[in-house]
Amino acid sequence: MKIFSFIVFFLILISCRKNPESATMEYALKNVLHYQDTLILKSRFEDCGEWGGHEEEMKVYRSGKEIILHYIRYSFNCSERNGSGSIIQHKESSDRLHLSDSQNRAVMDYVTALMKLKFMQQPVGNSGNRFSVENTAGDLHLSCYSSSDVLLDNYNILMEELHFDKVEIHQR
Repeated sequence: MKIFSFIVFFLILISCRKNPESATMEYALKNVLHYQDTLILKSRFEDCGEWGGHEEEMKVYRSGKEIILHYIRYSFNCSERNGSGSIIQHKESSDRLHLSDSQNRAVMDYVTALMKLKFMQQPVGNSGNRFSVENTAGDLHLSCYSSSDVLLDNYNILMEELHFDKVEIHQR
């Protein structure tokens, strides 16, 4: 009977013990990319002053166990506008990357920095750069608009880690 009591006590003790691996939380981009969800990073620059300028877009999604980033850059002409006065964008280049661990981290760092910058007082003006992050599931949306160089610097850190050209605004 003592052996049976010991076995029951031992089994209860083992089943109540916490598993340290399941208790730790993982900080990873894959945690926000659920089945058929896409993270969309958009940017619009002030190349043409208050009228805007060129746009860039990154779509981040899962393909199996891989994280893929599809980057699109648009070209523009400040005097070429549509009926509502917006600058017409033309697809200039497109690239697709299988993100490395450091590039995954760079995307997360960019989104985190964008969130922090949202809480900072930004200079108000008619022209500025717009950066946004949203997902196709519709439960994430963050947008920052400012002429502050801090936002552009944050974006260029990401571009450098992804091995894309940094953004330089030539016309203001």
